[in-house]
Amino acid sequence: MTELTLRPMTDDELTSYGATQEDGYARQMVEFGGIAEGRGYSQAQLLRKRYKFTGELRAVGNIQRDQLFYLARCGFDAFELP
Repeated sequence: MTELTLRPMTDDELTSYGATQEDGYARQMVEFGGIAEGRGYSQAQLLRKRYKFTGELRAVGNIQRDQLFYLARCGFDAFELP
């Protein structure tokens, strides 16, 4: 399985990533740096809706059980709890 880990990016960085990246990854992992870090939610929405990513989208890093419902609503389907 080919995977890619995404660090938090700005919208412009994610747009340039999506415009140049072939959809050859079976899993993409979005890293959360802290509980107040919200860019990962936006990245998940953009990957699912704008770039039509259909593979596994995994949230990694500093996430907590309280966030799982919101992560699932944004398009994540796998989680790594610390």
